[in-house]
Amino acid sequence: MKHIYISPVLIVICFFAVSGYGQKPQQVIKAFDYKGIELNDGRIKQQFEIVKNEYLRISNDDLLIGFRKRANLPAPGKELGGWYTADSFHIFGQILGGLSRMYAATGDSQCLEKVNILIAQWTKTIDPNGFFYYTVKPNAPHYTYEKMVGGLVDAYVYCGNKQTAESLSRITDWAIKNLNREKVYGRNSGLENEWYTLSENLYRAYLATGDEKYKEFAQVWDYTEYWDIFAQDGNIFDRWRDYHAYSHVNATNGAGAAYQVTGQEHYLHTLINAYDYFNTHQCWVTGGYGPRERFKKNRAELIDSLCLDERHFETQCGSWAVFKLCKYLLTYTGDARFGDWIEKLLYNGIGATLPSDADGSIQYWSNYNVFGASKQNSSEWSCCAGTRPEVVADYYDLIWFKDSDNVYVNLYVPSTLKWKFANADVTISQKGVLEESHTIDFTINLSKKAKFGMNFRMPGWLNQPVLAKVNGKSVDITQNQKHWAVLKQTWNDGDKITLTMPMSITVNQIVPEKIYPLALTYGPVVLAVDCEKAPRLKNINWKDSNEIIEVSKSPLVFSPKSNSKIILKPYYAFTAEQQYKLYIDPNAGLVEQPQFSGRWRKGSEFMYSNDPNAVAKAIFEGTSIRWQGRKYGDAGKAEVSIDGQVVAVIDQYKPESDQQFEPFEWKYEGLTPGSHVISIRVLGQKNENSKNTYINVAGFTPVLKKN
Repeated sequence: MKHIYISPVLIVICFFAVSGYGQKPQQVIKAFDYKGIELNDGRIKQQFEIVKNEYLRISNDDLLIGFRKRANLPAPGKELGGWYTADSFHIFGQILGGLSRMYAATGDSQCLEKVNILIAQWTKTIDPNGFFYYTVKPNAPHYTYEKMVGGLVDAYVYCGNKQTAESLSRITDWAIKNLNREKVYGRNSGLENEWYTLSENLYRAYLATGDEKYKEFAQVWDYTEYWDIFAQDGNIFDRWRDYHAYSHVNATNGAGAAYQVTGQEHYLHTLINAYDYFNTHQCWVTGGYGPRERFKKNRAELIDSLCLDERHFETQCGSWAVFKLCKYLLTYTGDARFGDWIEKLLYNGIGATLPSDADGSIQYWSNYNVFGASKQNSSEWSCCAGTRPEVVADYYDLIWFKDSDNVYVNLYVPSTLKWKFANADVTISQKGVLEESHTIDFTINLSKKAKFGMNFRMPGWLNQPVLAKVNGKSVDITQNQKHWAVLKQTWNDGDKITLTMPMSITVNQIVPEKIYPLALTYGPVVLAVDCEKAPRLKNINWKDSNEIIEVSKSPLVFSPKSNSKIILKPYYAFTAEQQYKLYIDPNAGLVEQPQFSGRWRKGSEFMYSNDPNAVAKAIFEGTSIRWQGRKYGDAGKAEVSIDGQVVAVIDQYKPESDQQFEPFEWKYEGLTPGSHVISIRVLGQKNENSKNTYINVAGFTPVLKKN
């Protein structure tokens, strides 16, 4: 197994971290912990209500049937099927957590009642030795234990369910004795375990109960090999290619919880550097990350996945990991810039997903394929079906923050805050659809006059000054060093604040040196081309943001000046099966999506095969074509045909070296204008030094002159 080198300096740092050196840190600003917040009518509230009802309607007996069968108890109900029945990455604990948070947010007694019944009945199924899983042979025992800890802590904290303390203690005693402590990671990780995410919820259990055993057990699972590299502004993902994306963002939250408990600045540096690394090197324009659930060594590699892949972001789980990371950073640094990632995913990640199906299928993936994509539900009762209620519940806890003298507005979402400040009862409501009107209106209602600050996050997408009015009169508002714009004065009952945040089209390239593919944003909103109405996208100067004009404000609709038949609208507005292009590459219209026959397998960045009957074929227009892929030590030879005529035999072999791979590119030029067909046939032949005969295809693109 390959190990990551850790310097002696970092070992010393880690010693102080795990030994509890330091004091519990103070939050610079605080969340309202789901209290005193209401969502007002709008797209976000609608989604929350849909999700809440999705989980309330699941039969308690159906959720409990496997637990009861294992415990030889009467088991009415029916198996839910999918991952749930298979006991794969089991989501029972996450459902408890999501409903507990929804109860804290809304006071809906249905959520409280369901949580209490489920916990009472599930507790009866725990074996005398503390074994608690759905079946006797659970998949991913580390993962499932961690999710149960999180759900029980949420029920304890947000529902006041005291029975959870005893149950949590029993299952933890079992876990201490029985969970495998072999900590492997990277491409040898046995990712079904995800041991490296355990520490966060165990630290939360310690903070909730004060029981030292949770802190001690959390320290067993601290992912210091990973955290320390981020703390030193390093990059773990330049080593191997199989680091699971969502769980490695989620693993940084263990450092956040460790910081809460120990106060070691080392952990806060880890979070800040991780945030900056992910956003700089791994994120799509939507805020999503991890095509096929894997990180890339650099941003250029993201482009390859846009051609062949349809799985670009594990949306529900991925959004949840980010929300938690950003909440740690917002509260412990007080810097509003950490709210930007939340906003991206609110509009273009979790906030843009489909409602779930009755069979538990959810929108597991977001698809950004340049040839065209659509939103679809899949994977019955998968891990993301468990995360879904948790992440949507967190909407309530990400809009408003506070300190002793100020209110902070992190998200511009129709909502109402009820806050007890000094001796005044304060109610502040915000209204408006920011992307449609550019304005948000705030109304302050008070039981008596009060002086406090109104702090507004200044989003990273702003490229023009924000305008502010109080009771209709313009006032100066400037951004401070922590990216908040502040209005502080004595407020009267009925005072109104209007913020205007001008928006414009922004062109977002994946890498500066390559114009396409690119994506267009309007403020925080990612736009996508409506494929059902769009002709081909060539002959448009997509790199010129002034080329795209607004056609309608409500709903948002845009078109290029030179072709009004092309329609762009918010990615969040597309419903199931509607075809769109979120990343735009006009050259993709010149090459149809490749077709594969014979036995091919899908890698993280390409299709590959050693089957002599395997063929990859694509229709293209123009006078040239490029085949892109990778060279490997186990690669073989392929025959290339253009329009049915063999034009080359290509060898993708390269001797193995410390460099894991190098790019492969073959091109053919000089064709007559028109439509052509390229065909790649695996020969089952190889260089005598190659280990196999594999051929891989990352994509086909035209050979274009530099812009």
